[in-house]
Amino acid sequence: MRSLRPLLRVLLVATLGVVGALLAWLSDGSFAATVVLLVEPLLWVALSWLVWWVWTSGARGSAWALLAGGVAAALACRAPLAPEELVGMDEAPFGSRMRTCARSLGLPAGPVRILSWSPELVGPGFVEAVTEAQADVVIVRAPLSEALVEAIRAGVGGEVMELDGDGASRWVFARGVFDACGHSDRWFDRPAPGAELGAVFVQLEGGTRLPLLTATMPPPRAVARWSRHVADARAALAATANTLESSLLVVAVEAPYALAAPRLTRSLLQAGLLPMARRPNWPGVVPLHTFDQLWAAEAWVAGDSRVLSAPGAGRLGQLAELAPRWPVTLPASRDGDPVRHEHDRRVEHLQHHARAE
Repeated sequence: MRSLRPLLRVLLVATLGVVGALLAWLSDGSFAATVVLLVEPLLWVALSWLVWWVWTSGARGSAWALLAGGVAAALACRAPLAPEELVGMDEAPFGSRMRTCARSLGLPAGPVRILSWSPELVGPGFVEAVTEAQADVVIVRAPLSEALVEAIRAGVGGEVMELDGDGASRWVFARGVFDACGHSDRWFDRPAPGAELGAVFVQLEGGTRLPLLTATMPPPRAVARWSRHVADARAALAATANTLESSLLVVAVEAPYALAAPRLTRSLLQAGLLPMARRPNWPGVVPLHTFDQLWAAEAWVAGDSRVLSAPGAGRLGQLAELAPRWPVTLPASRDGDPVRHEHDRRVEHLQHHARAE
């Protein structure tokens, strides 16, 4: 039996690594995997106690095997193993109606600072934190009283738009105005139970105009069709972003999953979006998970980003600065996208003058 102990220790490490890889594969596509990943810090506490107990019992080889297995599982569950998804889900109904407006926007006039916050409680210090951020666009996912709405609007300086219209819980504040597209200046849809998609066009004080898409993914729930609801919400978000076909698109996502939601991440990357801010922002005391994310299309590059705190908020806010990519050359232009065409024209003009000199 003693001769088998080294082999058993190797099998223990390998088994824990496989479990981690399985969690990475399932990730935010499985309720059980989501819960396990969310409580990962507690599992590390339990593992630490177990390693200490085995060590003090004299089985130091087994203690090292447990520790190595825990590390292997932690590394494996962070591997990019989430599979590609081809879910039969159309974009939000407003996607095709917004496309013409989204593709007619001009080049950004300068950098844009965006704050996305989903506080669990809006306390007295919340308005002050939002004001001090000096963001051009602020997305707040929380019920707000009229007094709080006016205080935040005054702090940001500009207009405010309530997206959902019925729960008074999805707000966009802009240092500028909201543009209309056709007969509407806002759009809202629920592609799956617990999921929400909203969109507005924002014109900022400096002249920059951009389409803003906000999304809330279904929170973890022990229901039979939860994983299907999450998959439908992911597919609707990615399809809508694809339908808009705008280089200026900015997406603010609330996804209360572990490891920054690997399957959602893959869907957004496939839709041509890039991460702008994905810092851990929950829980507020010791942030371990990224529940709020900011993404953008290729007309933007990520600048400085940080998280903001407010007394009693529970969750930290994501603040990101987006800088125009110009004069860096963008990927090949799509037909009808004036942003890409204008970028290419300006770069070609600069290169022509450089050759002439």
